[in-house]
Amino acid sequence: FVYCITLIDKKHFALGTGQGVLLYNYQADRFEPFPTGGPSDVRALLLVGDKLWIGAIAGLYCFDLKTRELIDYGSLFPKNKEKPAVYALDKVADRLLIGTYNGLFEFNPLRKDMVPLSLPDYKSGSNQFVNSIFSIPGSDKTYIGTEYGLYSYHVKNRSLQKAPVLQNHPIKAMASKDHNTLLVGTDDGLFS
Repeated sequence: FVYCITLIDKKHFALGTGQGVLLYNYQADRFEPFPTGGPSDVRALLLVGDKLWIGAIAGLYCFDLKTRELIDYGSLFPKNKEKPAVYALDKVADRLLIGTYNGLFEFNPLRKDMVPLSLPDYKSGSNQFVNSIFSIPGSDKTYIGTEYGLYSYHVKNRSLQKAPVLQNHPIKAMASKDHNTLLVGTDDGLFS
């Protein structure tokens, strides 16, 4: 399976697959080597500068495209003995938002600081499964899609608020067609 695709440069795509990250040179129509020892079951990819952030069932990783070094960041998650499964990634200001099977985290790559963010009004005793994170380009709007609905993330005060729409809908994917319209894919169809 291919779970995610990210454009790396004018020649390469990174594909997140069940077998790990595959680097595809689309100009030469061939796959190129990725370091051995990388995670399998890759669910999210995010390019920030020369760093390819990798969200996998086995945790959070970063691949430096210049040095070709692969770093495992899974041990930075607080209060977890095991690495959490990472399903969604997005960059907001100088931080990364990381959606996992067990909640949302904010990560500052420079300080190596990982902070859990509490989802308000979440069902008690349920996993806080974050399926998707989406920032509308050219705006300060960031949305968090979970198994139990939609949340908005406020960049300035780093807070979350449950959206008044699509409650109890599993949010699977999001996109926008302009600065004001959010398209939301759910188990029950597409909403805008």
